[in-house]
Amino acid sequence: MSLNGVSDMDKLISDKRFYSSYLLLKEYWAQGDPKEVSPVYHANKAVAPILIAYGTKDRIVEYDQSTDMISALRRAGKTVVDVKLEGGDHHLTLAANRIEFFEAMDKFLTENLGLGPVPDPTPAAVK
Repeated sequence: MSLNGVSDMDKLISDKRFYSSYLLLKEYWAQGDPKEVSPVYHANKAVAPILIAYGTKDRIVEYDQSTDMISALRRAGKTVVDVKLEGGDHHLTLAANRIEFFEAMDKFLTENLGLGPVPDPTPAAVK
């Protein structure tokens, strides 16, 4: 699973935004090939289903890091669950985004760990 994760270090390093760790990150990864540690270039190696969630208003990690990874996994014929959190930031600040993410995560884990169908969490009195 990934929540607002980085999939392409090269793209992150070349990002035009300036943030506190940018120079450190650039210096660190300048010593090697960022593609070697960038999952987007290794999607064909995935051996299990992957859930990728991302906020559309994330100012720390651009959400195209997630959409690029989703596309790479799909091109490689891998199983991927795409959870787009509208208006979501990097920290799941909005309660609706937290609920959507944790419900998607619960369903994903239940289905992929062979735990059977996901029970309806809605209390009977509310139905």
